[in-house]
Amino acid sequence: MTVFFLELLVIGYILFSVAPMYMSGAVVDEFQDEIYSRISIPTFPCTINNTSGVPFSHVGQIGLKGDTAESPKQPFFWFFEAETARPKKSPLILRLGSDLGESALLSALSGPAPCALVENGTVFNPHRWTERFNLLVLDYPGSVGYSKAQEANNFHLEDAALDVYDFLQKFFKLHPGLERNSVVISAGGSFGGLLAPYIGSVIQNANKALARKKGSKRDVHIRLDSIMLSGSILNPASYFRWHLHDRCSRNIYDPETCLRVYGEFPACLYKIQSALQNPTVESNIKAGTFCYETLFKVVMNNTQFFESPKCAGYDNLKDAPPTCQLSLAQANEFFGNPSVQDYIGLDYTSFNAWNAQIESKFHSTGELIRPYHILYEKLIKDGVRLLNYVGSEDSTNPWSETVSDFERQQTPFQGRFLREAGSTWRLKDSPNATVRSIGVGAGTLTHILISEAAPFVKQDQSALVKSIVEHWITNQPFQMDLEDDDRNQWQLV
Repeated sequence: MTVFFLELLVIGYILFSVAPMYMSGAVVDEFQDEIYSRISIPTFPCTINNTSGVPFSHVGQIGLKGDTAESPKQPFFWFFEAETARPKKSPLILRLGSDLGESALLSALSGPAPCALVENGTVFNPHRWTERFNLLVLDYPGSVGYSKAQEANNFHLEDAALDVYDFLQKFFKLHPGLERNSVVISAGGSFGGLLAPYIGSVIQNANKALARKKGSKRDVHIRLDSIMLSGSILNPASYFRWHLHDRCSRNIYDPETCLRVYGEFPACLYKIQSALQNPTVESNIKAGTFCYETLFKVVMNNTQFFESPKCAGYDNLKDAPPTCQLSLAQANEFFGNPSVQDYIGLDYTSFNAWNAQIESKFHSTGELIRPYHILYEKLIKDGVRLLNYVGSEDSTNPWSETVSDFERQQTPFQGRFLREAGSTWRLKDSPNATVRSIGVGAGTLTHILISEAAPFVKQDQSALVKSIVEHWITNQPFQMDLEDDDRNQWQLV
């Protein structure tokens, strides 16, 4: 650890010597247009020089509507500028946590960010998304990561989405110029993606109000281009139906357990259908609780499909690939270290990698049983593109569920998607991926199944995922262009 922090000091000194705007690591508390912000440029070795030779990232907290000293509402963010000649022209990826209650820093530092978090520190990430895109990592909702918030008694995704919209408006005022860029919402995990359609809906509704000159005069039009998911839920009925099928077909549950659960399962589907048709908080809670306890509170036969193939079998993370997932305890220890927080530019504060209260309130308020698929259908009809990529060995988010959700989406693309068999692709030195895509370029509705990948698909196939992200955001078709410099090395099998 001593050597690691000596390295931090050296890198911090280098970054300090070239930072153009603030003293590196210094914290600036200010009110700009009545927006409270606490911003710093970290001397943390997770910043890569852009083409101008200037390292640039911002961390901080922004006060949202209702923020007070007694009841703080200040989400933490980390903004990494694109490593391009004109970063203010590059698309902006808004990265959320992989699950409700999990810090987005964990998912960002296991794939998208310029560095990866490993045991005893960080390492350079060759498969970072920031080579071409701006990355905005947001810890929200609630007091997760470094965010400051007074936990509400009730938790509703609509309220959280309104807060994220408020955050984006204030972020764009503090970073003028970026508001003209296209925005892509990126989320993963079973529950992490549930917030995404609400954020998208709030943005689209606000944009329409602005177009009618009925929105806030201080708001800017947010150019929402698409939503990228990694194995996220779209339909609660599909979520439970296909989890049961997957866990029994893979022998995760023993035959006796499968027989018993299959006998109880029709009652689960009936309760979900009733709750969606006649939604009340009480009916949603009953359906969610019954189905969750019926399906998940059983003993597993094996857990191999919940592990990363690349990370299994390593006793020491130093010997494992750099993007292997750290435990929550290790993340808490690292980000909770006062020396690390000094380099980030924070006053000493606790770090909460996982806030179990947020997911608990999510379930206790019946938020699981909601018609997320209908929100996505409306967004797609509004021109917002949708991508879902998932690992073939993933049993936390089985691909049978995600592809079924896409097939059932009632959009103008449904018939074509059902007829689309899919193309098999691979990246050089990577396993196959099956792409089902409808629409121009990378598609309006695209599902990608990645071989040899489990829940942590960004870690298992980081080069492949990076190429998928680059194709998707630049809206380039998933095919080999013979006149291209083969930068992404796509090959038709």
